[in-house]
Amino acid sequence: MDQQSDNSDTSSKAKSSKDRWVKLGFLVAALVAATVVYTMQREDPKLPGWGSNLKAALAQAREDDTKVVVLMTTKPMSHAGRKLVTRSLKMPKAIKVLAHLGFPKVHLDSKRNKAEMAQYDVNRLPTLLLLHSDGEVLKKHEGYMSDINFCNDFLGMAAADVP
Repeated sequence: MDQQSDNSDTSSKAKSSKDRWVKLGFLVAALVAATVVYTMQREDPKLPGWGSNLKAALAQAREDDTKVVVLMTTKPMSHAGRKLVTRSLKMPKAIKVLAHLGFPKVHLDSKRNKAEMAQYDVNRLPTLLLLHSDGEVLKKHEGYMSDINFCNDFLGMAAADVP
C-alpha cells in the first residue's frame, strides 16, 4: 500500500505541477493580449493631410488667400480628442468640405506646442481653431463636435453644397 500511495502522491504532484504551468501560461497569454489591446487603443488616430507646422500653414494660407484649420490635442490623445478625430474630422463629409475649401490643416499636440496654446488661449483640449492667414482667430471650439456641425457651423459650408 505504501508504494501505491507514493505513486499516487508522485502522480498527483506531477499533475499539480502541470496544472500550475498551464495556468501560468494562460495568465501570461492574457497579459500579453491585454498589453497589445491597451497599446493599440493608446495609439493616436492618423490624420492624413494634416501637417504639424503652423508657420508654414499660415504662409501657405497667405499665398492662397485662405484660412487655416488647427486641431490641438493632448499627446497621447484623450478620449475626447480621439472621438473628435474619428467621428468628425475623418468622416467623409468633413473630408469632402475640407478638400473643397483647400484650407491648410495643422494638428498640434499640447506637449510640443505650449507657446501656441498660450498664444491662442487654449485651456481645454481638444480645441479647433479657424485662423485667418495672419493668425487671427476667426472661430474657436473646445471639445467634441459632430462632422455636420464641423462643416456647417465651424467651416460654414454643408457637404451637400460641395459640387
